Amino acid sequence: MIAGVRGKLVGRQASSILLEVGGFVLRIGVPMSTLQAAGERGASVYLHTYLHLREDAISLFGFSSEDELTVFLDLLNVNGVGPKVALAILSRFDPKQLERIIGGGEPENLATVSGVGKKLASRILLELRGKLEMAPVVAEPAVDPLIIDALISLGYRRDNALKAAASVDQAEELEPEERIIRALQYFQSE
Repeated sequence: MIAGVRGKLVGRQASSILLEVGGFVLRIGVPMSTLQAAGERGASVYLHTYLHLREDAISLFGFSSEDELTVFLDLLNVNGVGPKVALAILSRFDPKQLERIIGGGEPENLATVSGVGKKLASRILLELRGKLEMAPVVAEPAVDPLIIDALISLGYRRDNALKAAASVDQAEELEPEERIIRALQYFQSE
């Protein structure tokens, strides 16, 4: 199983990205949020992945967060939901929104997604109610988003980038490069 892929973004398509990995270019199906977060052509991208095997096709799906991957897998366990419908749902709703919709019993919201009718929306609510467990939402400290973006582009996970950015004194007037260097020093002190 391929659990994750890191590579250089070489292209985008409607619901997938092209990622160069070790001399190969992979077409990876992604939800809209991951497509938008991938950055510019040439950017280094890390995706949590799911390899979908069928008799006639092998498909790779990627997600910028573990929560998206978890929800995708939960959706695939619902009878009648395939990878394309699961991606369409995740392109319309982020994991927290989906958790609220399912917890609140709102099939009409799910039915707005292409490929999801009223019956399938009701089945999704029935089968996933109580099963979607996202990581708890933690209030993010007031930090410089430039530092977070820089650390993520260097390959650090968002939660680690937030901790490192929070360690930099925001009141101190520093050049952007110096703030990033100070944030990187956080990892040396751990």
